[in-house]
Amino acid sequence: MTNFNLSLREAEQGRTKEIEKYLRVVLKADPKMGQAAHNMGLLIFKAQPRETLKLCLKAYELQPKPRYGYTLAYRWGRRAMLRAQPCYSRLSRSHS
Repeated sequence: MTNFNLSLREAEQGRTKEIEKYLRVVLKADPKMGQAAHNMGLLIFKAQPRETLKLCLKAYELQPKPRYGYTLAYRWGRRAMLRAQPCYSRLSRSHS
């Protein structure tokens, strides 16, 4: 739990590299800590969208809290929208 608390402290300071380091240690030591999986998913969503989905799903499966479910649904939907964007763009251009 110490590394998790350290990750929260680093979050208050905006130190993302340190947060990620502490959360990875937490998840390695306790892979069933849903809160750590959720926080890591939120932290890395831009750089690693696939890993984010895995972590958010894991968090929800471990602890089916509404906020974990909402995060998972949002990230899943966002990823689908980003993947579909080129198709929508082509369709828009072809029907203009």
